[in-house]
Amino acid sequence: MRGWILALLILQLNPAPTGSARGQVLTSSGTPAVGVRVYAIPAGDVNAIANNPTVFESLAQTDSTGHYRLDVPAGRYFIAAGSVDSPTYFPDTPSLSAAKPVVISAGTVVDSINFTRYTPATRSPTGIAAFSLPPGSTGVLSGVIRNSDGSPASSLNVVAVPTVSISSRSLPKAITDSNGQFRMDNVPPDSYNLVTGYIDEPVFYPGTSDIALAAKIVTTPTTNLNTLNVTLPPPPKGVSVKGTVRMLGLSPASGVALMLIPRPPIHSLTPTTGGPLNNQLRGRTYPAVLSTADGSFEFRDIVPGDFDLQANLVGISPSRKSVTVSQSGAEVDLDIPVAVIAGRIEWDGGKPADIDQISEVAATTTTNPNMIATTIFPVSSTGSFTTKLAPDAYRFFVRDLPEGYSITSVMAGENNIANEELQIQDVVPADIVVHISKLIDPKGTVRGKFLDAASGSPTSAARAQLCCFSRGPVERMSTTIDPNGFFEFNGVSAGTYTMELRGSKLGVVNPTIEVRDSTTTEATVYSVSQFVSVTVSIMVEGVAGSTSRRQATVTFLSVNSAGQPDGRYSISAQNGLASGPLFASVPAGTPMKVVVSDIPEGYSLKSVLSGTTNLMVSPFNVFSPPSFSVPQPQGFGNAAVGLKAATLTGFVDVILTKSQTAK
Repeated sequence: MRGWILALLILQLNPAPTGSARGQVLTSSGTPAVGVRVYAIPAGDVNAIANNPTVFESLAQTDSTGHYRLDVPAGRYFIAAGSVDSPTYFPDTPSLSAAKPVVISAGTVVDSINFTRYTPATRSPTGIAAFSLPPGSTGVLSGVIRNSDGSPASSLNVVAVPTVSISSRSLPKAITDSNGQFRMDNVPPDSYNLVTGYIDEPVFYPGTSDIALAAKIVTTPTTNLNTLNVTLPPPPKGVSVKGTVRMLGLSPASGVALMLIPRPPIHSLTPTTGGPLNNQLRGRTYPAVLSTADGSFEFRDIVPGDFDLQANLVGISPSRKSVTVSQSGAEVDLDIPVAVIAGRIEWDGGKPADIDQISEVAATTTTNPNMIATTIFPVSSTGSFTTKLAPDAYRFFVRDLPEGYSITSVMAGENNIANEELQIQDVVPADIVVHISKLIDPKGTVRGKFLDAASGSPTSAARAQLCCFSRGPVERMSTTIDPNGFFEFNGVSAGTYTMELRGSKLGVVNPTIEVRDSTTTEATVYSVSQFVSVTVSIMVEGVAGSTSRRQATVTFLSVNSAGQPDGRYSISAQNGLASGPLFASVPAGTPMKVVVSDIPEGYSLKSVLSGTTNLMVSPFNVFSPPSFSVPQPQGFGNAAVGLKAATLTGFVDVILTKSQTAK
C-alpha cells in the first residue's frame, strides 16, 4: 500500500472543463479533521489502481472545519481521504474495491462527499513523511512545475537533493521546458527532497517552502515516477526601486542602461546537513531600464532582498552600488565616473565650420601604452559633437582633416590642448572648440597618381588619405582623387605615412610614403581589388625542411607585357621568424616575376616551382625567372564566391643546391 501513497501528494492541474466535489472529513470521534489531504483517482480498472494507482487528478486539504473542495476535469472518480498508511475511500471504506465512483460533470458541484474517519499519518523520526517508490520502473523522476495561476513555469531548475548527506557526485537535476515539464534520468538510489523555484524562494515537493514539511522520496535502481508535480506559491508582492543617475559635476545621466542584479541568500538543503542552493536554483531576473532625461529611473515589481544596481555605458566600465530593498521599496542614487564632453568646430574668428569632410573627432587614452582605448565622436552637419568619457588622460584629435586646412588651436576653456593631453579627473572640462583655418605655410607637398595595379587605368575612388599622425590634433589628412587618378596633399609634416583609400573596398599595393618638410614628394600608387597570399619555402636540395629565411631574399616584381619589370612595385616575402616559410600578399590578376637574390656563398638556384611549373628560364638565370599571373576571382564580393576566392593561396618553392665548386 505504501508503494503508491507518494502519488497521493501530487497536484495535477488540467485545463479541460472542470467540475467540483466537496464535503467534510471527520475523525472517528466526530470532530473536524483539519489539514487532511483529499484526492481524486480516475475510476478505471480497480485491480490496476489497487496495485499501482499513479494517476491523480486533484488534491485538496481540509480547512479548520474539516471541509474541502476538489476541482477536477469532468469524469468518473474515486474520492479518498486519510493518512499515508490507511486511506479511506468514499463512502467510508478502506477497500478500493468497495469504493463508490463519483461522476462529476463540467460546471457542476457534487456535494456531501463526506468521510467520518481516517487514520493519522505515520511520521519518520525526523518528522518527515517517508515514501518508498515501488520497483519495476526505469530510474526516472518527472513531472510538471506550474505557477500559482496554473501557467507552466518554464526554464526553472528542479533538483533532487539527498536528505542524509551530500556526496561529491553531481545532484540529479533538470530544467523545465515551455510546458513546465521536467525529467531526470538515471537517478541513483538514495533518499531525496525535490526542490525547485527560485534562489530567494525555494519550493520543496509537494509544494511547501518549509523543508520540514517536504516529502522524502526514497528511490531504488528502477524507480519510475512521472507525476511529481509542484505548484509554486504566489510570488511575493513586488515593490518599486527608484532613483537618479548622475555624472561628474552631478549632472543628470540620461540613456544609461540600468540592471538590478539579485544577491542570492544562502539556504540550507536539509535541516541536518548544510549546503548552498545558490548554485542549484536560478535567481529572479528583472528587465533593464533606461534613465530618463533628468537621470531618473524606476524598477517595478521587485521582490524585496539584497541587490547590486549596475549602470552600463558603452566604452565605460560598469558602475555598481549595493541596494537593500525592503517591503516598502527603495530609493537610491548612483554616481557614475563619467563626464559629458561636448564641443564644436569653428573657423578662426568664431564662425561655425560646416566642412562635410570633417565627420569624426576622437579621444585616445595615453596613460597605458599597452592598453589604448579610442572613443570616436561623430560630428554633426553644423560642426558640433558630444560623447561621454571616463576619467583619464587623452589625446584629442580630428580623425580626418581635408587637404588645404590646418588646425590653429584646440581649446578646452583657457587651455590649448592641440599638442597637450585632455585631462578628465573629478570635474568636467569646459567645452572643446577646434579652430581651423586655410593653410598658409604648406610645408611638404605630396602629389601623385592612383592607378589600378592590374590594368594601369586611373583608380575610381573618391578620396585618398594619409595615415597616421602620431601626435598633434589630426590623425588623418584626406584629399580628392580626380577622374585621371591625380591627388595632391599640402601641408604635410615630415614623416612616414601610409596611403589609404577612403570610401572604397580597394587596397593599396605600395602604401608607404616618405615626406620631408618644404619639399614635394611624387608618388605613383597602385590600387587592387584583392590581395592573394603566397607562401614561399626556401629549401636545399636533398635536405628536408625549409632553411633559414636569411639564406635568400624572394621578391615579387610587377612586369609589363614584355615580361620586364616596369617599376610599379615590388613585394618582398617576409616572416618575423628566423626559419620556416615566408609570406607575401600579391595583387590578384597582376603579372608578377619572382626574383631570388642574396643567395649564400656556395649555393646556386636550381629551380623556382609553383606546383609542378618551373618559373625559371634556365638554372643560371637567377634574377629573371618568367612571370606568372595570380588568378583574379570572378564576382568578388559575392558570399559564395568569396569562400572560393579565399582558397586562392599560391605556393612557391625555391630550391637551392650546393655549387659544384663549393668545398
